[in-house]
Amino acid sequence: MRLSFLDARRGKSVLSSTGRTRAGNTGALYWYENYGRSVFAAQHSVKGDEALNYPWSVIGGDVNGDGRDDVVVTNWGNARIDWYENSGGSTAEDITFTHHVVGYAGSMPYSVGVADVDGDNDVDIFAGNKMMDYVSLFVNDDGSGDSFTTMRIDSPAGTYGVSSADVDGDGDIDLLSASDSASADAVCWYENLANSLSFDRHCMADSAFAYSVATGDVDGDEDLDLISGAGRRGMLEDGRCLDARRGASG
Repeated sequence: MRLSFLDARRGKSVLSSTGRTRAGNTGALYWYENYGRSVFAAQHSVKGDEALNYPWSVIGGDVNGDGRDDVVVTNWGNARIDWYENSGGSTAEDITFTHHVVGYAGSMPYSVGVADVDGDNDVDIFAGNKMMDYVSLFVNDDGSGDSFTTMRIDSPAGTYGVSSADVDGDGDIDLLSASDSASADAVCWYENLANSLSFDRHCMADSAFAYSVATGDVDGDEDLDLISGAGRRGMLEDGRCLDARRGASG
């Protein structure tokens, strides 16, 4: 099961995906309404097993620019990235979701993110490929979510986790990846060259076998540091804090 957040109504709700249900089918998506003070209602279905093929990672984002958070999910069974359009509604029961296909990633997309990567004020989608050596970027062509242009960004083999942030503080969104197969240079960030859809890759030399990567100003010096969960053979070994500017760990 993977968890994320969805701004459906009355604050942030929780999203969940499961690759296989008790009924033995190929997965389901649910959202849990936030009643406030960390009280959540019974689960509501985004989608059952009709279109899903072992969903792994899920995230909320306004894909079509209508002001409502939609649901984006990776299917590792067939490498397809889907998004589910949020209809909105005055009650949780009124909200429905319409399925759309974003495109196909490389192989076993275990992670997904949303951000305005090209600086045109709409949401683009990116995914890590567990069995490939690139991150798949899906550029939202006109902001409606009806069509996407697919790009590949070279990455270390076995990209497990992805995220985004303005790592270098230049006003555009950079991408990040974590590889659980790499014995070195496992955590990388991809410098966005002025929203041109071109990227320079920078990797942390002493990072290895990383499953996830996030950002935050850990040392209080007013720039972003990288935080990764590192492991091997499925066992979590350590958490690392990496200074993206110096390539050092701490």
